[in-house]
Amino acid sequence: MVTVYKSGGKKGGAGSSSPPQPQPLGPLGPGGEKSTVDMEREQFLGGLQRSVAEAHASGDFGHALELATHAREEMEAYFGKDHPVVASAWNNVALMHKRLGRFDDAVDGYLMAVNTYRSAAGEKHPQYAAALTNLGLCFQAAALHRKGSLERGPLLERAVETLAEAARVKAESEVHYSDTGGSHATGAAQASMHLALASWYAAGGDNGVAVAGPAKPWTAGEGGEGGGGEGGGSEGAGAAALAALRRKTKLELADEALAAVGRVVEALRDQFGVNASADLATALNNAGFLLKCSGRAREALAPYTEAVAQRAALGGGGGGRGGGGGGVGHPDWVVAKHNLAECLRSLGDEAAAAAHQREILDAVGMDPATDDDGGGGFGDDDGSGGETRGGGGKGAHFGSKDFPMNQ
Repeated sequence: MVTVYKSGGKKGGAGSSSPPQPQPLGPLGPGGEKSTVDMEREQFLGGLQRSVAEAHASGDFGHALELATHAREEMEAYFGKDHPVVASAWNNVALMHKRLGRFDDAVDGYLMAVNTYRSAAGEKHPQYAAALTNLGLCFQAAALHRKGSLERGPLLERAVETLAEAARVKAESEVHYSDTGGSHATGAAQASMHLALASWYAAGGDNGVAVAGPAKPWTAGEGGEGGGGEGGGSEGAGAAALAALRRKTKLELADEALAAVGRVVEALRDQFGVNASADLATALNNAGFLLKCSGRAREALAPYTEAVAQRAALGGGGGGRGGGGGGVGHPDWVVAKHNLAECLRSLGDEAAAAAHQREILDAVGMDPATDDDGGGGFGDDDGSGGETRGGGGKGAHFGSKDFPMNQ
């Protein structure tokens, strides 16, 4: 019999402080079978979730938010408030708010997802760490849209603390994380990458890093096993990460972040081979942005160019492997293409930059005049590429994931 993690609460009693136990799916008939009404209801909810995914993959984030909000209400009415599937629904609502630039609403949604996963399934549930990652990345995105604001520093510190805890949970767990579609090691590497990037941002790395002497050419997989903070236990991972970044220079943090990104790129190439991947596109964009901010714009051209190719290859509709929508004209393709154009412009190649901008205009009928460099690359645990996604739920219809950036 298929089971899911479920707390006491609706459809199962009045809650308990004891660890949640796997429970049967939904109301069962006298012979242990599910009722026809229950099966039809789950099919309806599953279809609603797929509609959310399709609207997000198409780039229609306003409609996706409407659908995600409706899905969350329907699932809460069916499952009760304290259930992993409801936590997943909160993740999806938060993602759509984030994609629309409504960061305060997005943070509220991610907090609801984190708290619901914790109370409904415990901190060992695979998607608890995923929700923490998405929350940390939302703090980071909110900070990056507040350049010059006094709120930027505190938000980035919250991002580092939250991502450090998420990385700790993933590193210590032996659970397979389906947000990457691959190995536990890949998931842990992505968590380290997110933390390393947030630490670099918190140190002001995106304001420019002076390169001291000739820099070693960047390649995927370069660097050691570090990158992304130091240990610290369940209570102190965030504090340890903040203390570590304060002891390092921006150049050191940039090197650690590049090494962390390189390990993710290498792992995803091994995983997906020649198939397009939103996660890989995100990691490549991260590499390009780090290199450009480190005064290595010419080296940044290669990862930026490949990121555009990956986004284009994802195609319309449901996106490609590793999650995420894509295709020419999709918002993520626009950001990747614009980042490449800005990199070319920084190198003085105005003609090539203008050509890429014209391609964007031809594809979407608008001119992305605002420099979004990095904005679509430092994505969610999957990226912008990747909100974290996962498996599970009350049946095969439901994925505990943020659609579908990745994760």
